[in-house]
Amino acid sequence: MANTIKVFHKTAPNGRVSCYLSRRDFVETRDQIEPVDGVVVVSNDYLKGRSIFAQVRVTYQFGQEEDEILGNYYHKEVDLVRKKVYPSSESCKPTEIQDRLIARLGSNAYPFTVSLPANSPESVTLEPGGKDKLIGVTYDLRLYAANNEEEEAHKRNTVNFNVRKIRIVNMKTKNHHSQVNVYKTFLMPPGHLDIEVSLNKDIYYHGQQIDGAFFINNKSKKIVKYAKCEVVQHLECTMNNYFFSQTVANLDTHEGFPVVPGTDNQKSFRLVALASTLNNRLGIALDGRYRDEDVNLPSSTLTSPEQDLNDTMGVLVSYSVRVTFNCGSIGGNVSVEVPFRLVHSPCPEEKKMLKRTQSVESYSEDGIVFEDFTRLRRGQSISDGTSYA
Repeated sequence: MANTIKVFHKTAPNGRVSCYLSRRDFVETRDQIEPVDGVVVVSNDYLKGRSIFAQVRVTYQFGQEEDEILGNYYHKEVDLVRKKVYPSSESCKPTEIQDRLIARLGSNAYPFTVSLPANSPESVTLEPGGKDKLIGVTYDLRLYAANNEEEEAHKRNTVNFNVRKIRIVNMKTKNHHSQVNVYKTFLMPPGHLDIEVSLNKDIYYHGQQIDGAFFINNKSKKIVKYAKCEVVQHLECTMNNYFFSQTVANLDTHEGFPVVPGTDNQKSFRLVALASTLNNRLGIALDGRYRDEDVNLPSSTLTSPEQDLNDTMGVLVSYSVRVTFNCGSIGGNVSVEVPFRLVHSPCPEEKKMLKRTQSVESYSEDGIVFEDFTRLRRGQSISDGTSYA
């Protein structure tokens, strides 16, 4: 029995150009960015001397049009890739999926492969709600017919895919224990708090439980009433130097509280940061669109030693665990933050966790399943094209 391969299908408005993709994500590993490959099908006698081109456009959107000040534009589009895919001068061997598609679709089916340049920014989006435009970094893959590379694409003969660029990390280095100590002093009346917050490691995969602990020794005259534990998402928009933070998981604990003067309290806690558990995703950075079923929190931004963060375009993402101790209306709050990294795992367990129910359009004995590529992404994405069910 043939292995089942899911392929995403979309057709241009004029019905003369169709495209089939085996995956919807550009996946970056430690060594390379895996390309997106597929097959384009053109109707008989449609090209008439023209060619089929592939284009990858990245859109940077920071703020809305009404927020423009003194010519400071918040919208920028950059073409990262533009290449001729048919007729192609490249002699690349078709993949197994492309061979099956060509055998299924006939002689008008032509294979293509599109790769991204190194250091391309990862997909990060924020939906502000209402009629405001999407904020962040988004990618579009377009295939269209044109006479030459400089000619702009026409909507009627263009197949447009909303794709993503994500990073999968296989951390071979040792995972270190993270710990932050804080010595908080008070002047009136004199005294101090000794606080220690720790995490069992500094790198977590999406969906993993974040295990931490805190210890507080009260050597002041204040009364510590309770503690609040949070996973905080920090974002930096490099195009306008805008910084902001949002809480993506939280837990209030009253066990062992209040901590009166001369006593201490030690407690473990557990948090899970997942987009699927958020009651309200508006204002939270995601790696896809708000209504996508397979959307997730974006991974932490990782850079190579030779890469300068000041030259990075896009949205820089980082995470930390924040523990806040409430010392009353006069004493105020004391916060301690421990940074960590959140990344995608190459393990099959996470891919299985990210899988969702899918609607199948058609099926045949050659093992190919076609699914319409809609604007709203549905179902498994990261492992599409990398593993067969």
